[in-house]
Amino acid sequence: LFSCLRVAGLDASLAASITLLNRFIDYWFHIGAGVLIWLLRERLQLRTWRESSVPTDGAMEARDA
Repeated sequence: LFSCLRVAGLDASLAASITLLNRFIDYWFHIGAGVLIWLLRERLQLRTWRESSVPTDGAMEARDA
């Protein structure tokens, strides 16, 4: 991103600032979105792999066939 901004004609300090801000927002946005989804998982009816039911033997045989 820094190199692209420099090629576009931005000053090095401005390009570095934009790059750092972009990386910071991108990093914390994903963490924040993950925490939000985790907190709302019951309302969104999401389950973890531990909370999901184990398939019966018949379902496994039908899948393997």
